[in-house]
Amino acid sequence: MNKMTQTALAALVLGACSTAIYAGDEDRGGQPSGPSGCSVDCEGKIDIELKVDPHCELQVLTPKIVLEDKAGGDTKNGSFKVGANATYKIELSTANNSNLKMGANSIPITIKTTRGGTVIPMGVTPNQPYLLGGWTAYNVEVKSPEVGVTKPVGTYTEQYRIKVSF
Repeated sequence: MNKMTQTALAALVLGACSTAIYAGDEDRGGQPSGPSGCSVDCEGKIDIELKVDPHCELQVLTPKIVLEDKAGGDTKNGSFKVGANATYKIELSTANNSNLKMGANSIPITIKTTRGGTVIPMGVTPNQPYLLGGWTAYNVEVKSPEVGVTKPVGTYTEQYRIKVSF
């Protein structure tokens, strides 16, 4: 074979191979195709989203209620507020089952929690309303009996517990 034929044959084979290598490049993420659906004016959009999860805050406005031993007993009030962005559950409980305690000695007390005019019982109460951007106020009224000489001298304590959840 003469040199010219060999050179032409080699060019043909190499050219066909290189064409095969580049064929279908767009299918494998090569050059992107041009914009589709556009003519003179082109428009598109990007969606923007923010997911807001349930959130609550608790402000205990009265960190301590101090009762006095006096004739007829004593009544004192405290309060707390709940801020929430969804309907919530509130769980009210005490450490000693509504009893002031000092060692083995105890004094029963009455605790009444209200939201506006609605009494909120101890335990879990679902479906508490929320005020967007606002706070729901709760009042806590604690009553103790007259003790006098019926109990030993000392400081009797109880703990009122508040838990807010969704």
